[in-house]
Amino acid sequence: MRGVWVHNNTVEFWDGTLRFASSALTSGWHHVAVSRISNVQTLYLDGVAQGTFSNGTSWQIDHIGTDPGGDHFAGYIDEFRMTDTVGRYTANFTPPTNPFPNS
Repeated sequence: MRGVWVHNNTVEFWDGTLRFASSALTSGWHHVAVSRISNVQTLYLDGVAQGTFSNGTSWQIDHIGTDPGGDHFAGYIDEFRMTDTVGRYTANFTPPTNPFPNS
């Protein structure tokens, strides 16, 4: 089971095992990103790396937002983008304030 979801007031990244959880969330909007460059996956919260690990296994996302244990995401997801073969972020960054382009 693989996914990115909110649990215990953090954003968690699983790839069959909990790899890392973000710092505690505050109320309001947040920018969440997972970037994979070669075999290194990194979770970013509001542009700040929360954790990284190396794993060469190909993976697909099974869950976004809601964890498979039954905790339901109480919020909104806007501007969702998933790209294949392109690692978007390699270091901490300033999250975009405008909608993503259509390319």
